[in-house]
Amino acid sequence: MKNDISTLIEETIKSIQQGLPEGFEITDDIQFEVQVITNKTSKGGMVIKLVSAGSEKQEHLTQKIKFEVAPIIDKEKKMTNDLKAFEGLISKAVAVYDNVKPLFEGKSVNKSES
Repeated sequence: MKNDISTLIEETIKSIQQGLPEGFEITDDIQFEVQVITNKTSKGGMVIKLVSAGSEKQEHLTQKIKFEVAPIIDKEKKMTNDLKAFEGLISKAVAVYDNVKPLFEGKSVNKSES
């Protein structure tokens, strides 16, 4: 495995997804906390590598970084689910209204019909 952050993230998420039972998905953030070594390059850039067991520290600065990655929300799927929940709520509200409407019209409610 390459000793870089992008590979760590990719392999971790892939491993988590493969380990999930069928029908399950990652729905929340995944937090990472890693130790890294930073090296300045001669061109003014910076190289960041993960610290692994047996790494030689030499003249490097070791730091801890913490970050989160979040799944991309399928907006269409979320909207469909929210709409279904809203439709269910409206259906229940209509059923309650139908049950109490006769009371406002001065009629008695017959509970034996259920």
